[in-house]
Amino acid sequence: MKAFALLFVLAVFTVGAAHAAPARDKLIGFNGIAFGTTFEAAKELLGAGAKLDTDARKNNILLDNADFFGEKFSVNHTFAHRNRLSQSYAVAKQSVLDPAVCLARWTNLLGKLRREFGAPDSDSNKLSDRIQMQTVQFKFADGGVIEAMLWGCLIQLSFLSPNAVP
Repeated sequence: MKAFALLFVLAVFTVGAAHAAPARDKLIGFNGIAFGTTFEAAKELLGAGAKLDTDARKNNILLDNADFFGEKFSVNHTFAHRNRLSQSYAVAKQSVLDPAVCLARWTNLLGKLRREFGAPDSDSNKLSDRIQMQTVQFKFADGGVIEAMLWGCLIQLSFLSPNAVP
């Protein structure tokens, strides 16, 4: 009987460990560009298609397009903190503004994020009859954060380095 109980506990522990969230020690960066990469190095990595811009604080920004988890995004890479990459946010390109289609795309993207990063640390789900709204955050041990947001048909992903997290 003790052997059966021990095997049962071991089986539960093994199954639980297999479904545990992956370790989130460090948020490396976004789409192949590591946080801390200099503006010039990132500009070279992204190539001629990247457009230069600045924000209100005169930080350099590179605008680009990227595929992420099967979705096409317009991406804004911000270079603060000694002109090094500190955050990237991406807005999904929506060709159809049908709420059902938008929700299906969000659900698919959120499922892929969960498979990659485990269960979110916070989930503010405000889906309603009028407008679909949800924000989830995946926090990393180094202080980095991925925030995914749905607002109507707008889907935005923000990848924040520890230096960019308020």
